[in-house]
Amino acid sequence: MIGLLFVIDYIKNRKFNRSSIKEKIPYLIIGVVFLIAMFYFHVPANFERTHPHRLPDYLFTGFRNVFFYVYKTLIPFWFSPYYSYPQNPVSSYWFFPVLFILCIWLIFKYFKRNRLFIAGLLFYFISIFPLLKFFPIPYGNYIAADRHMILPIIGLAIAFWSLIVNNVKKGWVWSSVIIFLTLLFGSSYYTISQWKNSQQFYTYLINRQPEVVSGWGNRGRVSLSEKKYNEAIRDFSKAIKIKQDNSNLYLNRGLAYAYLKKFDSAYFNFSEAIRCDSSNFKAYSNRSLTLIQLKKPLEALNDITCSIILNPNYVDGWINKAFIEYKQNNYKQAIESINRAIELNPQNIKLQYLKNEILQEANKNKSLN
Repeated sequence: MIGLLFVIDYIKNRKFNRSSIKEKIPYLIIGVVFLIAMFYFHVPANFERTHPHRLPDYLFTGFRNVFFYVYKTLIPFWFSPYYSYPQNPVSSYWFFPVLFILCIWLIFKYFKRNRLFIAGLLFYFISIFPLLKFFPIPYGNYIAADRHMILPIIGLAIAFWSLIVNNVKKGWVWSSVIIFLTLLFGSSYYTISQWKNSQQFYTYLINRQPEVVSGWGNRGRVSLSEKKYNEAIRDFSKAIKIKQDNSNLYLNRGLAYAYLKKFDSAYFNFSEAIRCDSSNFKAYSNRSLTLIQLKKPLEALNDITCSIILNPNYVDGWINKAFIEYKQNNYKQAIESINRAIELNPQNIKLQYLKNEILQEANKNKSLN
């Protein structure tokens, strides 16, 4: 934000002094707060970085992305839901820093008097800079994303306008603009037709980049939510072949098997999820329910206890614990567990109904005794 304010000062030819800096301090504070909030709330709890960590990888990737987004704006075709990192960014993108320096030299040699052009490029660069991947940011294992151009494209539009403003009445200018907008409309319409829903979106990604695990994994999750369990299992299995140590892939495949009442297979997958990540409290919780179906109540109670130890605020864990204790006729503990779930989620009316059922069964059992 503060960088863009300096760009506006540059356009207006304002002097750069202490006063111009001081007036922007409140915006700097707001920007920092929003940046921290974005990273805190946007980053998934189970985020796992899968791309290289070396500083040169980020550096060369950043220079590459400077040109990638300009290219995608001027030639708006072949969009992709996911752009993956190459095996070796340094060897793949070694020439981009040289190209960047050359472009800077050409701009100052031929366009330094065109303040609007330079301001537009500065607007583009400053607004896109945090997402260029010059340094590691705690989300997104993709190298770039088309949606990042929503704000920076304004800067490129300003720069482009500064080049044609003196020729705006010439026929070739309007013809070029109309052709470009027509191509942009056609490309957008085609892309939208391919991405009508989540299923088509991830199928499109799989067809373009079958080696990307998120395509298979996310399509599997969509199938799971749509109760297409066999399709979900096939997609999760494909994803696991690509990335065999991903705990959540095993967890989701285990859920699909559990819904199909294939509890032995579900148990295996939940166990694999725990093997990959011993802190996966959801895997412990779901394996506990599977163990109940396999007539192993003591092991089930042990698993659900592990789950809530790992995450004491996991509501479903307390519900499952109450269910397991209820199945073992341990009504007192079941009521304590369901009370804890109600404390964590008092808006869930179903929990109160579940508590009443446990109390009724406890009173019924007491009267029989």
